[in-house]
Amino acid sequence: MLIDYLKKFLEGYVEGSQLAITHSLTVSEQLAKLADGILLVDREIQRLVLNNHEDLLSQATWIEKLEGVLSMMSSHIQVGM
Repeated sequence: MLIDYLKKFLEGYVEGSQLAITHSLTVSEQLAKLADGILLVDREIQRLVLNNHEDLLSQATWIEKLEGVLSMMSSHIQVGM
């Protein structure tokens, strides 16, 4: 129910039209639904990070190594000019 509401809520803004669902709920109800949606997204992000933490850590390590290599190459290029 919440996901359907959020989908309709966001589609209304994407299409630029007013939706009946936003008129049938009070502002506080809409804010509560959005807060619930944010909590749902936050939980999903936490779940994905927990399930993929080793891959994420590995990618972060490789990015750090790549930055070191790029920095060294940049220094060599500047010296050669």
